[in-house]
Amino acid sequence: MIPLRRLLARQLLSIQIPLVAILLGLVWWGSRTLLLGQAQRDGEARLRIAVQAMDQRLTEVEQSGMLVHDYWTQGRLRFETPEANASLLLPWLRSQDDFRLLNFLDEQGHSLLLMQGKDGWHGRVIREDSAGRFQLGWQKAGALGLEPPIPGAYRDLSGYDPRTRPWYQEARGLEAPRWSVPYRLGPPENRLVMTWLMPLRKPGRPLEGALGLDLVAEDLQDFLELLRPTRSSRLWLLDQEGQVLSDAHGSQAMVALPPPGSTSATLGGQRHRILRCDLPSHPGSQWRMVLAIPEGDLLATAQGKLLGFTAAAFVVMLLPILWGLRVGRRLSDGIQDLARAAGEVGEGVSPRRPSNEVLEFQVVGQALQWAHAEIRERHALQEQLQHSQRLETLGTLAGGIAHDVNNHLSAILGQLHLVKETLPDGHPAHPRLTLAESSATNCARTTRTLLAFSRHGNPDLRPMDLHELVSSTANLLGCILGGLIQVRAELEPGPAPILGDRLQLEQVLMNLAVNARDAMPQGGELSLRTRRTGKGRIELEVEDTGEGISAEALPRIFEPFFTTKAVGQGTGLGLSMVHGIVQTHGGTLAVESQVGTGTRFTLTFDLTTPGALDPMPPPSGRNLAGSLLGLRILVAEDEDFLLDMLESALGAAGAHVTRAASGSEAWEAFQGRAFDLVLSDQRMPGCTGMELFQRIRHSGSRVPFILASGQSLEAFQSAFASDARAHLLNKPFAIDDLLNLIRGLTAH
Repeated sequence: MIPLRRLLARQLLSIQIPLVAILLGLVWWGSRTLLLGQAQRDGEARLRIAVQAMDQRLTEVEQSGMLVHDYWTQGRLRFETPEANASLLLPWLRSQDDFRLLNFLDEQGHSLLLMQGKDGWHGRVIREDSAGRFQLGWQKAGALGLEPPIPGAYRDLSGYDPRTRPWYQEARGLEAPRWSVPYRLGPPENRLVMTWLMPLRKPGRPLEGALGLDLVAEDLQDFLELLRPTRSSRLWLLDQEGQVLSDAHGSQAMVALPPPGSTSATLGGQRHRILRCDLPSHPGSQWRMVLAIPEGDLLATAQGKLLGFTAAAFVVMLLPILWGLRVGRRLSDGIQDLARAAGEVGEGVSPRRPSNEVLEFQVVGQALQWAHAEIRERHALQEQLQHSQRLETLGTLAGGIAHDVNNHLSAILGQLHLVKETLPDGHPAHPRLTLAESSATNCARTTRTLLAFSRHGNPDLRPMDLHELVSSTANLLGCILGGLIQVRAELEPGPAPILGDRLQLEQVLMNLAVNARDAMPQGGELSLRTRRTGKGRIELEVEDTGEGISAEALPRIFEPFFTTKAVGQGTGLGLSMVHGIVQTHGGTLAVESQVGTGTRFTLTFDLTTPGALDPMPPPSGRNLAGSLLGLRILVAEDEDFLLDMLESALGAAGAHVTRAASGSEAWEAFQGRAFDLVLSDQRMPGCTGMELFQRIRHSGSRVPFILASGQSLEAFQSAFASDARAHLLNKPFAIDDLLNLIRGLTAH
């Protein structure tokens, strides 16, 4: 008896061997022509890549020239201060690889030439001495600019005038930047140079000078060497006159340029395919590239692919044999896969699909995966529901607390204002009252943070400098965290303008710093770093050298009430508040941690357009008594202590105040009398402040209306935005701000 596997293999071999022999002949005959054509198309593609790379290099030189031209237009480069110009340009030049010589020259003969040599950058300065004579000298470039000249470094020009140089003469006659005609420097350089010329003149003014950026043909040769598709190929760069600007030929001997228009030529004893391609047009240049690829290289590529086809043919012959041997094994393997998958479902692990492609096995395997997914989804929904309920409860609690606290803070700030107004200037109680106002303001910051965390309030986004915020907060943290922890701020130079709520971002840094302190009981280092990402964003890293966070706890650190601290030492809300504030700022928050090494939080914010940053609020004015003289104001507030304070403050300013302890009472008062302004709380029994506003407007009255609340007023912004005589006011508020707002609304 013959086993099934052997019988299948014998039958398949008798059919496959003749077919494979015919296939090999067809492959060898047909693929040579096809692959040679494909190889040539690959060469054309490589030539296009070389052209694009060369075009990009020319474009980068032109863009560099525009950058320096902008410096000159902005007045940051002046011909008479070459050392200051070098200090501005050298740090940027050291980051450039496209050119190694910059020449800055004016009509009077002042010149600054910065050139990169083997030992670094050097500067050649032509300046006018106190006697009116022009002197030339070389100075080596240091880290911040030109190093002081050595004694005797400067000498008289002795008849040398840089304005006679070919590039400057050509630039004089230009109206717009362009590439110069290629020219060769004199001894000892004797190098072929192409210069990007930029005349320096302001609109309606005569020529003041010129800027030149040199592109040396020798430097281009190394660049072109990297673009050759094969080791034996040759690549030429030609100008519009057909002159060879650069020739990349590797270790081969130089040969003459192929005749124009030829598609093949014998170069160095080898037959080459010739490919040509023009570079995109640049001002003053119509360059082209010529590529010569030996036909032997093309055939070598084709032969390698032919061998691959041959190997594939043998694989095709072996596949039927292997298939017959695997048929029986696949059936038993499929049954074992299903048994293993059923066990994984019972253990709560995602089952793997059967490796067998038999339809019935796949259907059963898919059913097991669906069963596991449904069980897993049910558990996930339960956890999500519990998490949402915790957040909703916490948000409601935080919003309610913030509303009540803001009402009391408004009353406290108002009463403090009234006391300060009654005391004469210089009274000993003034400093104490100012400290009390400051403490109440800090308490208001806490309530704003609670509102942001509960998503009941949006941040007060204003232009601000993130670097200034981090620097000032770092100084404060150094005092708060104690002497065992060193606080370091490593900020990028210059301002970092963002839209942010200063108080909330300070709270973010405080929460992260407190967590870092708890993770470093024996002391350590807390680093605050910023880094621009180059995509219009900036990253703020807060990194400590503490104990780190375990891999099990890391995914849950932003959950409310989750904490790794001992009972009574943490609420589990600090990082949740940080996460909520960063999200309301449109930012992202990431964390990396390793046990025993430390933790790094990375906060990312969008940079805004540089401009006027948010100024510090001006100090509140005093002595506003009588500023509301004669105004009839209706005040609706359900908290008696706050109603008493508002009545006293507005009355002290000269207004006639009508009290209303609810919205309904205010509406009745409004219908019976005429008022110049209505000030209403939002959350009142019977009739809310918004309902009162709508009733007044529906009655046809355009009386000025102020809606105040200790909770978020975001939901009413659209309704109030279209009404110039209505305004929203967040509690707590300063009395001076309220009086100024009332005067502004009633001014017309």
